[in-house]
Amino acid sequence: MEHSDKMKLQERAANGREAEFLLTEKFSGEWLARVETDVLSRLNRAAHTDELIKIQADYRAALRFRADLLSVEHKGREALKKLHEEQVKE
Repeated sequence: MEHSDKMKLQERAANGREAEFLLTEKFSGEWLARVETDVLSRLNRAAHTDELIKIQADYRAALRFRADLLSVEHKGREALKKLHEEQVKE
């Protein structure tokens, strides 16, 4: 494996570890449940269509953010796996 490829995998693995930490410590399922509770509360209080659109956008942003973290975590795990396979080869 080329050095540049190995560096990219190491960076991706580090990003994956950081994403895993964030998912575990800050943005867990509990966080998402709190976001959902907040969204429902805001929906009940919304008085105008503009507010509904903003609430929907905020909720979708939270879902995308968590999905992005999950994706980075998964790619990091795959990178670690490839790095380990490369070490075993050598």
